[in-house]
Order: sequence, then structure tokens, then C-alpha cells
Amino acid sequence: MISTALFSALAALALASTAQAADGSFVIGESGILTVSRMDPITGNGNPSAFVNQALGASNFRNYLNYPTEIGAAQCSSNKVADDKSSYFSPILYFVNQASGGQPETYTPLVASNRITYSYKDDGKKTYTYPRGLRVVSGNPTVRETSDRTAGVTLNTNPAAAADYITATTWFPNCGLATQALDSADHFSHLAWPTEGPGGATCPSSHPVRYPAIKWEANFYLSAAQKAAWDTTRANIILSNGDVTGQTWHASFVAGWKEDTFQNVLDNCKADIGDNLAQCSYLAATLQGAAKDDCRLQGQIPDEDVGFNKPLTALKGYNPRWEASGGNTHATGSVTIPGWVSPFLQLWVRQGLPGASYIPAVFPGLPNTLTTTAAIAAVSTTFPGTKVTKWAKKQDGSVYLGSVVGDQQETNDNTVQNSDNSQYFAAGAMNLDAFNSVILPATPINLRRGAYGRGV
Repeated sequence: MISTALFSALAALALASTAQAADGSFVIGESGILTVSRMDPITGNGNPSAFVNQALGASNFRNYLNYPTEIGAAQCSSNKVADDKSSYFSPILYFVNQASGGQPETYTPLVASNRITYSYKDDGKKTYTYPRGLRVVSGNPTVRETSDRTAGVTLNTNPAAAADYITATTWFPNCGLATQALDSADHFSHLAWPTEGPGGATCPSSHPVRYPAIKWEANFYLSAAQKAAWDTTRANIILSNGDVTGQTWHASFVAGWKEDTFQNVLDNCKADIGDNLAQCSYLAATLQGAAKDDCRLQGQIPDEDVGFNKPLTALKGYNPRWEASGGNTHATGSVTIPGWVSPFLQLWVRQGLPGASYIPAVFPGLPNTLTTTAAIAAVSTTFPGTKVTKWAKKQDGSVYLGSVVGDQQETNDNTVQNSDNSQYFAAGAMNLDAFNSVILPATPINLRRGAYGRGV
């Protein structure tokens, strides 16, 4: 018979043993920004998207979803791990410059520092890598609601006065259907939250396939002048979709990990390693360090300035100011659709960041005879702290040959939307039509190792 003291000692030993079973997590810190423009391959349908997004990850990010094989063909990734050719994209925030002296209210873009955390449970159950091509939108950009879709997102547009930055946090649901379907009609319900909620690890029976949990923290930095101008009696921040409340914050993810690499990480790296990715040999083998900052968008962007040349008097797309009293549904309307052009300038933006973001840019309406030197002077004056160089130079001054370089003439001449984006000719994107598995039945054709079809 086991004595009470011995039983207690054995129980304590068992608990200690259980506590030592470490869960796994790692952080992809300071991912580089590929573009700040109106592009959204999930909902854009080939046109410029409804509002301005920031995009990180695979260099062949474009206005259509790439096929899984095309995702892997991206020339580089702006993420810390080269084998992560996923795409992460979200709205940006604008600072509201108050109307004064007869001048209208204007909007200045904020640049974010981005940290993405992957976490997974070490409980004896399998955690699967996200199948390449899976995509999801967490949050709702068009409706202010409290629902499963918005359970993983938070954004406080009115933090303490003079805060250094505003944090937008997005969790993505990480439980999938047994078919491992890549999408659903609402770009959400093919995934579900764990029973513990965002960041959990126990999947419901309706969505039994467990993927790692993803948390994206975007810190949008304020300049010294913006902090000094902060006014607690009014809205200081507006989302690129016009929302001043922050309730329609959302973010999107398209899986693009090299599947063998990621599965090895999930199976073997069972520790909380944070930013020190070298502690996991499978991540260490594909770390690229500062090389991520030399990754450039391969293709074209919409022919419009999103506020880097001068503050906007109206947000791009149809995005009138959406007040707290303006109802729960985004207004609808139409605006002129710009064409697609190859960038001719890039902005090296530092705004409270330890490094810089290298953002392709075009400035329509400037004289065709404009020299790069003149453009640099103009932009540097209107957006302090920004360095401007020709697209697309690396940090050492050499040209990144994987990018398509345009000029001011091309920007001014291209004013009509190309219906099939025929001018997109960057390497890695072989098909100009949309990749879409939503219309396919939930059969083995949607399995991650199976065949992939296109929409008809």
C-alpha cells in the first residue's frame, strides 16, 4: 500500500514531468514590407483592392492569388526565414491632420513594425503545417460586428496621448476541416477557433485538423510631430478603409511555407525560442538575416500615390470617413480605377523602427521630365525621415534584378485599368487568372497533397 506521503511525492513528480514538456513557439520579427498599396489577392479580383494594405512575405505577391507552385517560385521572402514564402497583409493606419487655417483635413500614412509569432502545443497530438495556398481573413473589413470572424482582432485607435505607436493585433484561426480545404466562400469558415479561443490548441470536432496558432502584431509608429499634435477630443487615427473606431481591423494570410521545413519545426522544435530562431536547426538552416531587407516586390503596383508624396485629402478607394455614428456597414460607391505600373522610386522609411522599410512608390502627375533627384527632394520635404532612391536598389546600392523597374513616363501614361493586368510580367507568376479552390467540393482534390484546381 502506498503511503499518503509517497503518493503525494509521486504526484508532485508527475506534475513536474508534465510541466517540463515544453510547448513550441518562435517569432518572425521585423518582417520587411514589400509594398504599401491597394493590393489584395483574396478579395481584389484582379483590380486594385478596396483600400490600402501593407504586404509582407513572398516577393511575387500580386493582385491575383498565386497557385501553390507559384508561391514557392517567389524569388525571395521579406520574412526572417527564407522558407516562409507566405503572404501576410493588412490595412494601414493614417494619422488625421486636423483641418485648420482654411486647409482641409488630411491623412498621413503610418509605417508599421511587424512581428509574427507561431505557437503550437506539445501534448502528444499532431500539429500540421498549413497547406501551401491556404488563405484566411481574420476580422471583417466591411461590417462592425462581434462574431467568430472578429474574435481574434484588436486595435485601440485612441491609446494614451503621445504613445510611441499604436498596436493592431490579429490572431488567425488554426483548426481546419478534415479535407484541409484551402478556402471557403467567406474566407473564414473553412477554419475555426480552438475551444479555448484564439491562441488555443484544442480543435472542435467540426474542424479536427490542428495547425499552429499565428499572432501578428503590427506597431504603427507616430512621429514626434504627430505625438505633439495628439488631441484626445477627436479621432487621431483612421484605418485605410475610413473607419475611425478600429472595429473593422482585420488581416489576411496566405500560406507559403516550404512544407517539409515547417513540419520538421513543428515536430522537433518544442521550446519557446522567441526571436532566437537559431536554436531550432530547421529554422537556422533557412535564416537570412539582413538579406530579407534586400527582398523586393517583383511586379507592378496601382498607379497612385498612397500619401508618401504628400498627405491625402481623401483616402484611396471609396473610403469616406466612417464615423462611430455612421452605422455598422461600410458605405459603397465607385471611384476611378487606376492602371498598373512598375515602380520607379523606392522609399526607405524609418519611423520609430530599428531598421527601415523599403517601399516601392510611384507619384502620378509629376512632370515627365522629373529627375529622380527632384523627386527625392520633393518627397523628403513632405515626408520627413524618408530616404528616396531609384527602384529597386539594394542596401549596398546595387540594383535588384528580380524587380521590374519603370519610370515617370510610364506612370503618367498608364491611367486606365488593364482588364487582365497584361503588363504584369514579373518572374514567378505564370497565370493571370485567379486561383480559387472554393468552388470545388470538399473531396480529396482539396487535400494539401492533392491536385489543385482553378475557378471557372
